[in-house]
Amino acid sequence: MGAFFAPAIIFFAFSGTLQTFDLHEVKRGEATQPPAWIMKIAQLHKKQNLNTKRPVPPPANPGEANSRAPEANRPAPKPPSRATWTFKVFIAVMSVGLILSTLLGLYLTIQYARDKRVMWALVVAGTLLPLAMVLLM
Repeated sequence: MGAFFAPAIIFFAFSGTLQTFDLHEVKRGEATQPPAWIMKIAQLHKKQNLNTKRPVPPPANPGEANSRAPEANRPAPKPPSRATWTFKVFIAVMSVGLILSTLLGLYLTIQYARDKRVMWALVVAGTLLPLAMVLLM
Protein backbone atom coordinates (compact mmCIF):
# COMPACT_ATOMS: atom_id res chain seq x y z
CA MET A 1 0.00 0.00 0.00
CA GLY A 2 2.85 2.38 0.83
CA ALA A 3 4.41 1.99 -2.61
CA PHE A 4 1.06 2.73 -4.26
CA PHE A 5 0.27 5.85 -2.19
CA ALA A 6 3.82 7.24 -1.99
CA PRO A 7 3.54 9.44 -5.12
CA ALA A 8 0.33 11.03 -3.79
CA ILE A 9 1.87 11.57 -0.34
CA ILE A 10 4.84 13.34 -1.94
CA PHE A 11 2.57 15.46 -4.14
CA PHE A 12 0.29 16.55 -1.30
CA ALA A 13 3.19 17.30 1.04
CA PHE A 14 4.81 19.48 -1.61
CA SER A 15 1.64 21.29 -2.69
CA GLY A 16 0.60 21.81 0.92
CA THR A 17 3.91 23.50 1.64
CA LEU A 18 3.39 25.89 -1.26
CA GLN A 19 -0.05 26.74 0.12
CA THR A 20 1.29 27.26 3.63
CA PHE A 21 3.34 30.18 2.32
CA ASP A 22 0.42 31.42 0.14
CA LEU A 23 2.49 31.02 -3.01
CA HIS A 24 -0.67 30.10 -4.93
CA GLU A 25 -2.62 33.29 -4.18
CA VAL A 26 -2.61 36.67 -5.82
CA LYS A 27 -1.61 39.23 -3.22
CA ARG A 28 -3.74 42.35 -2.92
CA GLY A 29 -2.05 45.34 -4.51
CA GLU A 30 0.42 43.26 -6.54
CA ALA A 31 0.23 43.14 -10.31
CA THR A 32 2.10 39.85 -10.66
CA GLN A 33 0.39 36.50 -10.44
CA PRO A 34 1.85 33.26 -9.15
CA PRO A 35 3.05 30.76 -11.75
CA ALA A 36 0.22 28.82 -13.36
CA TRP A 37 1.62 25.43 -12.28
CA ILE A 38 1.52 26.48 -8.61
CA MET A 39 -2.06 27.68 -8.95
CA LYS A 40 -3.07 24.42 -10.65
CA ILE A 41 -1.52 22.08 -8.08
CA ALA A 42 -2.95 24.19 -5.26
CA GLN A 43 -6.40 23.94 -6.84
CA LEU A 44 -5.95 20.19 -7.24
CA HIS A 45 -4.90 19.92 -3.59
CA LYS A 46 -7.78 22.04 -2.24
CA LYS A 47 -10.69 21.40 -4.63
CA GLN A 48 -9.68 18.21 -6.48
CA ASN A 49 -10.02 19.89 -9.88
CA LEU A 50 -7.92 22.05 -12.18
CA ASN A 51 -10.35 24.98 -12.55
CA THR A 52 -8.20 27.92 -11.45
CA LYS A 53 -10.64 30.60 -12.61
CA ARG A 54 -12.49 32.12 -9.70
CA PRO A 55 -16.05 32.94 -10.68
CA VAL A 56 -17.44 36.14 -9.21
CA PRO A 57 -20.79 35.40 -7.61
CA PRO A 58 -23.58 37.71 -8.67
CA PRO A 59 -24.92 40.04 -5.96
CA ALA A 60 -28.07 38.93 -4.17
CA ASN A 61 -29.70 42.33 -4.76
CA PRO A 62 -29.07 44.36 -7.93
CA GLY A 63 -28.32 47.49 -5.88
CA GLU A 64 -25.81 45.64 -3.73
CA ALA A 65 -23.11 45.63 -6.42
CA ASN A 66 -22.47 49.34 -6.06
CA SER A 67 -22.55 49.27 -2.27
CA ARG A 68 -19.43 47.15 -1.95
CA ALA A 69 -16.33 48.99 -0.83
CA PRO A 70 -13.78 49.42 -3.59
CA GLU A 71 -10.44 47.67 -3.22
CA ALA A 72 -8.67 50.96 -2.47
CA ASN A 73 -10.81 51.59 0.63
CA ARG A 74 -10.19 48.19 2.20
CA PRO A 75 -7.52 48.02 4.87
CA ALA A 76 -4.31 46.23 3.97
CA PRO A 77 -3.88 42.81 5.58
CA LYS A 78 -1.61 42.68 8.60
CA PRO A 79 1.76 41.00 8.11
CA PRO A 80 2.02 37.60 9.80
CA SER A 81 3.30 37.55 13.34
CA ARG A 82 6.59 35.92 14.29
CA ALA A 83 4.70 32.97 15.79
CA THR A 84 2.75 32.49 12.55
CA TRP A 85 5.93 32.61 10.47
CA THR A 86 7.67 30.17 12.83
CA PHE A 87 4.76 27.74 12.53
CA LYS A 88 4.86 28.01 8.72
CA VAL A 89 8.57 27.17 8.77
CA PHE A 90 7.81 24.21 11.05
CA ILE A 91 5.21 22.98 8.54
CA ALA A 92 7.72 23.34 5.70
CA VAL A 93 10.35 21.36 7.61
CA MET A 94 7.72 18.74 8.48
CA SER A 95 6.76 18.47 4.80
CA VAL A 96 10.37 18.02 3.74
CA GLY A 97 10.70 15.32 6.42
CA LEU A 98 7.56 13.59 5.14
CA ILE A 99 8.81 13.68 1.56
CA LEU A 100 12.26 12.38 2.52
CA SER A 101 10.88 9.61 4.75
CA THR A 102 8.46 8.59 1.98
CA LEU A 103 11.32 8.45 -0.52
CA LEU A 104 13.40 6.45 1.96
CA GLY A 105 10.48 4.08 2.48
CA LEU A 106 10.15 3.64 -1.29
CA TYR A 107 13.85 2.94 -1.60
CA LEU A 108 13.77 0.34 1.16
CA THR A 109 10.60 -1.24 -0.19
CA ILE A 110 12.04 -1.63 -3.65
CA GLN A 111 15.53 -2.58 -2.47
CA TYR A 112 14.39 -5.38 -0.17
CA ALA A 113 11.27 -6.60 -1.97
CA ARG A 114 11.14 -10.21 -3.08
CA ASP A 115 9.81 -9.10 -6.44
CA LYS A 116 10.99 -5.61 -7.34
CA ARG A 117 8.78 -5.57 -10.42
CA VAL A 118 5.66 -5.68 -8.24
CA MET A 119 6.86 -2.72 -6.17
CA TRP A 120 7.75 -0.70 -9.27
CA ALA A 121 4.37 -1.56 -10.76
CA LEU A 122 2.66 -0.24 -7.62
CA VAL A 123 4.66 3.01 -7.73
CA VAL A 124 3.88 3.49 -11.42
CA ALA A 125 0.19 2.68 -10.86
CA GLY A 126 0.08 5.06 -7.90
CA THR A 127 1.44 7.77 -10.18
CA LEU A 128 -0.50 7.07 -13.37
CA LEU A 129 -3.93 6.36 -11.87
CA PRO A 130 -4.31 9.80 -10.23
CA LEU A 131 -2.84 11.47 -13.34
CA ALA A 132 -5.40 9.72 -15.52
CA MET A 133 -8.22 10.83 -13.19
CA VAL A 134 -6.96 14.43 -13.30
CA LEU A 135 -6.66 14.40 -17.09
CA LEU A 136 -10.22 13.09 -17.42
CA MET A 137 -11.66 15.98 -15.37
